[in-house]
Amino acid sequence: MTSSRSGNRGLFSRGPEGSISSHMMRCLEFWPAVLTMLLGSVASVGSFTVARHFAEEESAKEFRVECDTFAVRIQQRFEMYAGVLQNAAGLFAASNHVDRQEWCDYAEYVDPIHRFPGMFGIAFVERVEHEDLDDFVADAHADGVDDFEIRQPINSDLQNPDGPHYIIKYHEPDLINHDALGLDLATRSANRRTYDLAMESGDVCLSEGLELVQDKEQRKGLVLAHPVYHNGEPVSTVAERRASLYGWVAVPIGIRQLIQSDATYDSDMLSIDLREENSGVYELLYESPSEYEADGNGLRRSIHFTFAGRKLQLLMKPASADVFATDLTLAYTLLVTGSVISLTLSLLTGVLVHSRAQATSDSQRVQRENRSVRVALEEHTLFSISDRHGKIIDVNPGFCQISGYSREELIGQDDSMLNSGIHPSEFWAEMWETIASGRPWRAEVCNRAKDGSLYWVDSTIVPYIGKDGKPEKYVSIRIDITAKKAAERDIAALRTALDEHSIMSIADAQGRIIDVNTGFCKVSGYSREELIGQDHKVLNSRRHRREFWVNMWKTVASGRAW
Repeated sequence: MTSSRSGNRGLFSRGPEGSISSHMMRCLEFWPAVLTMLLGSVASVGSFTVARHFAEEESAKEFRVECDTFAVRIQQRFEMYAGVLQNAAGLFAASNHVDRQEWCDYAEYVDPIHRFPGMFGIAFVERVEHEDLDDFVADAHADGVDDFEIRQPINSDLQNPDGPHYIIKYHEPDLINHDALGLDLATRSANRRTYDLAMESGDVCLSEGLELVQDKEQRKGLVLAHPVYHNGEPVSTVAERRASLYGWVAVPIGIRQLIQSDATYDSDMLSIDLREENSGVYELLYESPSEYEADGNGLRRSIHFTFAGRKLQLLMKPASADVFATDLTLAYTLLVTGSVISLTLSLLTGVLVHSRAQATSDSQRVQRENRSVRVALEEHTLFSISDRHGKIIDVNPGFCQISGYSREELIGQDDSMLNSGIHPSEFWAEMWETIASGRPWRAEVCNRAKDGSLYWVDSTIVPYIGKDGKPEKYVSIRIDITAKKAAERDIAALRTALDEHSIMSIADAQGRIIDVNTGFCKVSGYSREELIGQDHKVLNSRRHRREFWVNMWKTVASGRAW
């Protein structure tokens, strides 16, 4: 009985003191393996987290680039529409009267439907006093538009019995815009505000969202308008512009046609909303037909821009869950690989307790693997390590190759031996202030090689903080960007050469100078300040007849080179 009871006490029996010590020693033998497993797991999870972060950043960067590209294209489209209107206004500036056939010819040349996606056409809106309304309609009938009559647009909300009337006189191409002829836009407040603002400002104005007669589905669109004044009359003040107004050239813009056009955006990666600001609140103008709803952490981007007096907002998100999806292949590979390595090292550490010889063999194998990894790293990076005083204590072959110095020539030397003299002392003072405070520093740096040649690197310096909380050494990682900097210099030289060897000016639709280059000032004898805002007539030599300049204006106003 005594023997049986004694045998059933098992592992937790108090037993002899030597038995307890033996079990404790066996447990303690495995703590290095357990610690290795824990550290390896932490490293694997850390590697996974970092790799996932970089993958998410890459996806976010790709998304931002796609959004920015689309936003630029939308703004370029609006600028192109404004250019069409400025040319059309120039057509009136070159002639006292533009008849229906001339307008039709101009619209046919511009070809707005095919060359400018989103435009429904191009119109001329004339301001007509109420007492002239019957004569205006009679002139339209005599001009061949038998069904021309004064009508009110969709959602008219103003009474305008006494005028003046803002009537669409011409609208090409007629096939899709005939129903717009005769509309009195002064009876709809959204239109009237736009045309009045354009009249008073003398510049292009963009309307708020409104329904267009050309869109049979009655979706919201926009109208861009540019004022036309009677030739020769003063337009310096608001009062003068009101008195001199002849009418407006305008283009109706279908927002869906603009955004979905391949010429504007030839990808289906984004779901796009366009909104306009009204009284501090952004209201929806267009919404992409997408059923995908990004979660709370999904990619979204909002870009605000102002065009022709109208504040607009683009809201963009991925069109589906598949586009801009984060590629976690590398992150999971690191996690699995790290876990496998951790487990392997843990088992090797356990085996080390029982077989020192086998552990030594395993350690040598691991060291060989580490050396292979280091060799691969050194072949593809430029790095150096300096002590807290800036003395070089380690470099890799890539650093030696690009600098022209051997490792022996570099070790113990100050980093300043590579100073090209290109950067001012403040540049280096800011670097030392940054890294001495424990923060990483990054900049593009020009260094001088041993043979005197210059080379550029994208340099990142990371402080290694010691136990005292101060930087103990600095690790510098570099990328050779010499070719990139050379390309930038070539582009700058080309721009300088163009400015030095050409004579160039830019004028608005009324012929007022808005920009000149150095060559223009040099040959004309005027300074830039004397020329800006002046009419080109200031340079008129009086050697050319008036017909010479009239022909010139007609040519450029039609969109052709002269």
